Formats: sequence, C-alpha cells, structure tokens
Amino acid sequence: MKIPRLAALILTGVIAFVTATLLACLLYIQINRDEFIQYFLDNVNERLTTPVKVGHIDISYWDSFPNISIVLQKVEAGTPESPLVSIGRLSFSFHLWNFLDKNYHIRQLNVDKAEINLLIDENGIRNFDVFKKKVVDEESPQLTIGKVRISNSKIRYEDIRAELLSYWEFSQAHFDIQSINSPQLFSGHWKGTNLKTVYQGFPYLEGRLLEIELLGVRIDKGHLAEIKAWELKEASHNLTGTLTSSSPDDLLLEWAGNTKSLADLLSNIPAGWPADWASYDLEGEATFTGSYTKQNGKPTLVTDFSGQHVRFLYPSRPLAFSDFSLDGRLTTNLQSEGTSLQLQNLSGTMNSFPLKGNATITNMATMHTRAELEGNMTLAQFEKIVPEWGIKSESGTLSYLLGFEGRLDEKATGDWLIDGETTIQDATFSWQSYPLLFREWSGILLFNDRDVAFTETTGKLGNSDLRINGLLRNFHFFYEGKNNLLLVEGKVSANRLDLNELLANKNTTNGEDGAYSLTVSPRLRVKLTAEAETVVFDRFTGKNVNAEVLIQNRQVYVKKLDFSTMGGDIKLTGNLSDQPGDTLLTYFSGEVKNLYIDSVFYVFHDFGQSWMQSKHIKGQLFADFDVDMGVRNNLSFLPDLFRARINARGVNGELINFEPMQELSRLVREDKLGHLTFGEITNQFLIENRRILIPSMDIKSNVSNITLSGTHTFDQQIDYRLKVPLFNRQRRRDNDESFGAIEEDERGNIYAHVKIAGTTDDYRVSYDARSAAKSLIENIKEEGKVLLEEIRKDPAKKPGTLQLKKDEFFEFEADTTKKGN
Repeated sequence: MKIPRLAALILTGVIAFVTATLLACLLYIQINRDEFIQYFLDNVNERLTTPVKVGHIDISYWDSFPNISIVLQKVEAGTPESPLVSIGRLSFSFHLWNFLDKNYHIRQLNVDKAEINLLIDENGIRNFDVFKKKVVDEESPQLTIGKVRISNSKIRYEDIRAELLSYWEFSQAHFDIQSINSPQLFSGHWKGTNLKTVYQGFPYLEGRLLEIELLGVRIDKGHLAEIKAWELKEASHNLTGTLTSSSPDDLLLEWAGNTKSLADLLSNIPAGWPADWASYDLEGEATFTGSYTKQNGKPTLVTDFSGQHVRFLYPSRPLAFSDFSLDGRLTTNLQSEGTSLQLQNLSGTMNSFPLKGNATITNMATMHTRAELEGNMTLAQFEKIVPEWGIKSESGTLSYLLGFEGRLDEKATGDWLIDGETTIQDATFSWQSYPLLFREWSGILLFNDRDVAFTETTGKLGNSDLRINGLLRNFHFFYEGKNNLLLVEGKVSANRLDLNELLANKNTTNGEDGAYSLTVSPRLRVKLTAEAETVVFDRFTGKNVNAEVLIQNRQVYVKKLDFSTMGGDIKLTGNLSDQPGDTLLTYFSGEVKNLYIDSVFYVFHDFGQSWMQSKHIKGQLFADFDVDMGVRNNLSFLPDLFRARINARGVNGELINFEPMQELSRLVREDKLGHLTFGEITNQFLIENRRILIPSMDIKSNVSNITLSGTHTFDQQIDYRLKVPLFNRQRRRDNDESFGAIEEDERGNIYAHVKIAGTTDDYRVSYDARSAAKSLIENIKEEGKVLLEEIRKDPAKKPGTLQLKKDEFFEFEADTTKKGN
C-alpha cells in the first residue's frame, strides 16, 4: 500500500511541476507580450518586400493549445494597384519552447475569411514574391512554416503570359509544407468551388464543387515543377494523375478516372468546339485516361475513354443515339482545326434502330468524318437523315453495311464518298418533284465512292414494273447543282412499261392532249440494254421489246430496237439529238414484217385525217425504210422536218366502204364496191416537203386492175391519178365529157384515166385527159413499132379508130384540168 501512495505522490508532484512551469512560462509570455510580438513582427518584416497592415495583434493560448498563437486581425498586404491579400483573421502557431527560444518555426498558419490575389503579369513579374532572397542577419532566427490551414476564403490566381486564370472559393483547405525556401515542397488538400478557371480562352469545370488532393508538389523559382500525385473528386467523376514540368514552356500532365456523366467529362476538355457542343446533350458513364503535354509552348491534349449507356443527339438532324457502348480517343491542340475524335466499337440504337460501327472526325472545324456503320432503319428514318435528297417515304426498310467519308456539314453533302452495301425491302416513296410514285422496291445497292451498282433491284414506277441490274456512276448527280456527269451502264427489264406515265409532263395543264416531255440532259451518259414483255404508249402496244441504247452529248443512239406490234415485227436502229430550242431531231431505219395495216392506222390515229381510216383498210405490210424527222420536247410532230423513203409490200389488202371508190360505181357492179380485195402490192414511197409521193403502181383487186399514182400532203391536199378498166352498163349517157381520157391497150382492153383532187374533206373525181395523153404518147411509141410490122405482113389491114360505145361511160365531171397541170 505504501508503494502506490508513493507513485501517486510522485505523479502529483510531476503534474504540479509541469503545471507550475507552464503557468510560469505563460506568465512570462504575458508579462513580455509586447516584446515577443514586436520581435516576431521584426523578424517577419525582415523577410518581406511588401508592406503589411495589421488592424490588431494578440497572443492566444487556446487556438492551438498547447501551442502558442500570434493572432492578427484585418491583415492587408500589397499595393492598391496590385492587392495581394486581405485577411479577416490570421494566426501563427508556435511550439511553446520554440516561442520562448525565439526560434519561429510556424507549426501552423491559419487563414480565415481571406481574399488572396496571386498575379504574374505580362512581364513575368509575380506579386507574391514577397520574401527577400537573403535575410538581413544570417544569425537571426529562421522563419519556417509547417502547415497552412485556410477556411472560408477565396483565392484568385492569374498568369497573363500563360493565359491562365483560376478563381476558387474554399470551405476548407490545408497544406503540409516541407520547405518554404526554393524549391518549395508541400502537399495539399482542399474542398471548394471552382468559381472560374480559364486556360487559353477555354473554361474548365466552372461552378463545380471539387475536392483536390496534392502530394509531392515542388515549386522551383516560382515555377510548378512537379506533382507526384493528384486526385480530383467531383459528384459525378473521379480523377487521379501526376504532373512534371522542366520549364514554363514544357509540361506533362497525366490522369486516369471514371465518370457517371460524360457531360462532366467534357468539362475536362476545352469547350467551344464545335460551337454547338452542348446541343449534343451527351450523357453516359465512362472510364478514361488522358494526358496534357506542352512542348515549346505548344499544347496537346489526349483523352482515351470507354463509355457505357451513352446517349447523345445530332443537332443538325432529328437523330437520337441511345444506350451506346463505345471506345474513343480525343486529340486536340486546344483549337478546333487541330482536334480529332475517334469512336470505336460503337454499339447502340439510333432513333430506336440498332446501329454499330466505328467513326472518326479528323477535323472539328470542317467536321470531316469517316465512319463504318452497320444497322437497319425505316425509309422514313432515312428521309430524316438526308432531307435534301427530296425523298418522301410511305413505307419500307433499309439494312446497311456502309462506310462514309465526308463533312458533317449541310452544305457539303455532295462531298460524301460511300462504300459498302444496302438492302432495300418493300420501299414505297416519292422523289423530289417527280410525279410518279416508286412502289414496292426491293434489291441490293453496292456503293463504291461515288458509284452505286443495282443488283436484282425490282419495283414499280406508276403502272410500270422494273428490274434493274447495272452500275450508276457519280450518283451525286441527283442532288448536286454542279456540272457533274451521271454515267449509267446496265440492263433494265420490265413486264410492263407504260410510257404514257413515264413521259408525261405533269407541269402542263391536266388533261392537255399530248402533254409529254422528253429531254436529254448534257450531264447524262448511258449504255443500256433493255427488254420488256409489254410497252404501251398512247394506242401503241409493243411485245417482247429488246433494245440497246447509248446516250451521250445530248444524243441518243439506238443500236438495236426489236419488238412485235400490230400483228407483226419491227426492227429499228437510229439516233435522236436533243437540240437547242426544245427540238428533237431523229434518224432511224429498219424494217417491218406482217404489220396489220388497219392496226397501223388505228395506232397512229388515222394519221390525223378522216378521209381514209382504219375501218376502211385491211391487209399486211412488209417494208424497209429510212426516216428523218423532228419533234418538239413535248413530242409534238414537226412536219417540215419529216423525210422518209419507204419500200413497201402489201398483201391480202382490203378496201371497205371507201367513199372515193363509190364514185367508180359506173364501172363495176355496185354490190362489189363496198368491199374490194387486193393481191400483192409493191411500191416505193417518198415523203419530203410535207408531201407523200406515190409512184405509179398496179393494184390487182377482185373487181378490176387499177393503176394508181399521186401525192398526198400533210395538210390533206390530195392529187391521185388512176387508170381503171371500163365495163358495160345498161344506161346511156352523152360521152362527150370522157373525150381524151380513154385509151385501149394492145389487147383491146379499154381504160379510163381518172383523177381525185382537192382535200380529203372536199375532193372531186373527174376524167384525166392529160394523163391519158401522156399514156397515149407512150403507147403510140410502143405500138407504132408493132403496127408497122403488122402492115408489112398484111398491107390490106388498116389501123382502127378507138371509139367509146354509148353504153360504156363514167358519170364523172368533165376534165377541168388546165393545160400544163
């Protein structure tokens, strides 16, 4: 029991001694308070180059007990032109024995309610170089600092030459200082709001509440030389990294981190490029690493990232990308022209449609982009992506595996290059101002730069159905205003081709007759093989059509055109030239076999006349021909430009109820005039100067043999000459009017020369003495030889005189043809 009591006495004595000593020291300090304060201020002022104003100074024993603190109220330093600090309360904490020994090692510096302004001007002069390089007295006590605590304060740092401004508000911060002399060494930790940080014109993390940890900070001669480790924490992301710098113009800053918001990630890189970056509304989670390098004053920022659940908008189109995963790299020199963005392993949805691929924007200023994308979408979605193409979708889907290269610029769409393939399924759409609807199109399109190949592409265009296999070069032709050429090569097949719709000119008044339009663009080059089971145009219907067409320099060359129509077959070759002034000139030659003549008249609307119509004539036509003709772009006929040579042969001909034949009723039985049948007819027809020239030809019919010649003009002026045989009738009439129009051949057959003249609406049938005279002269020349031979044989025989019996005559008008007609 005695030993514990002794220990208690000893402990009590020690405590009493320490307490007495401490109280004695405090009493000593209190007695010599002014001397200690003045000695401290003298030592501080010896080391400062800037004037300091202090409102009140005191010693506190309790701020950092058991340390002693010198407390300064309302401290101001600097000049009015360049204020350095304004501090509400500043305290220096010392170890008691250091304080008594006047060895002012500041264990802790506390700053509260301060405004601190640190500035490096354009000449590199720092307003915070407040410590003298050498102390006045080398034997004077050393002033050192161990810790710095800052609370409820604002610090503004600006380096004009480096174009750096950083302004913070600290709720609390502390720094552990290993060395206050050069190089300065310290570590720090603070939590506060970044009111404003701008580097070379770009803001960073503005308005963010941040927590920052710094380890191993080294400042050499005012230059930040190293941070061995740093960490930045924010509500949505966390970063760690290092910093090294050998000079103000060289810097290497590296980091790694993660974020729950890619919008915050963008706060770590320069804002402002592109100008509408914020409109992308980028969100998502990501992990990333990065580095900021400055060599010889030239900065480079590189960030590698991997994102999940990423979503963003494309501002210039109504496109929303969502639920994406991706890997990427951003490289920039802090200028949009020197910024590139790489995106790899993209996988997500675009407007709810699946999409995957890779993309690279090589220049943020021009938005030059290269992308490889795979996915599918509706045609309505495609319409939104490229509205300038003029597609208006009704239905259909697209599957694609494509590479794109060009500028993400509304004015630079024509610069895009595309390669890959697209599959179209059941697409129905209209296109720009083209009047016909594209219906039920399916097929595969293969792209190579500016070219596209169509593989088994089928669909309907109005009433026409098409199957296309071929190559279209430079498809930018369709939406560029430049003088680019469109080159087409391939094969087009159709079950039915309706030219009434395909050539219709919808710019004319609805219902206008002949409202068609055909032009050949000078930007068009075509080499095409075409086939169709049926082609319709107006009344024309062609079957089994085969064609080979070449188009260039506003010329259309038809190397081959074969088809069946009107009961027979036609083969054509030729060319068409689109001339200035809305004129099309064409030349073609060919042959026809077994065409039904009544069908020809019907198809061509009886050639615009009512005199002879399809109901009047039948038979089959065989011919070869050469034709030059011209039409306007609306396909209206230009008669002055029509020239033709036609070698024709007709068989099985019939003439039914043809009115001019009724005028021959005085020669044949009336019951046969209504239906004449003919044998084979052969002749060559010439068409020029708006006139059809019919050389003399013999027509063998079931009633008689007739010789026909004449002309028929395009304005329906007719002048036909006929030589017809005479037959007995049971009526008598004065035959004076027939005088000179009758001749007899060597066999005793009597013929009358007749002409049909006037217009197809107003014509006359009359005797033609002039033609008879010409025929008589020719016959006399021929028969004279025969007659002389007969006279030599029988001198008693004399030539007879030709007389018309009174019951052999025509009821025709007298020949009123003037001499010389």
